[in-house]
Amino acid sequence: MLKKIVPFSTKLVEKLEESQNDMILPPLLSFEEVCEYLGLGHTIVSQMIKKGEIPHTRARNRIRVYATDLKEYLDKRRVVGK
Repeated sequence: MLKKIVPFSTKLVEKLEESQNDMILPPLLSFEEVCEYLGLGHTIVSQMIKKGEIPHTRARNRIRVYATDLKEYLDKRRVVGK
């Protein structure tokens, strides 16, 4: 489970707060939240989604990304000191 994630915007912080100040990502992230979390622009994230780099689903024609898929994407690309 994703714990202690520090988002980039205060709006996202408020949305992610849980009891005892322990933050977790919601199960589904909007396109905007994915952009904010990654610190990337809309164009780049759109390209990543279109290429299939970031798995996604659609709800009423809106892009949604499972937090677990985003974490898995980031974990696969993680580089630990050489």
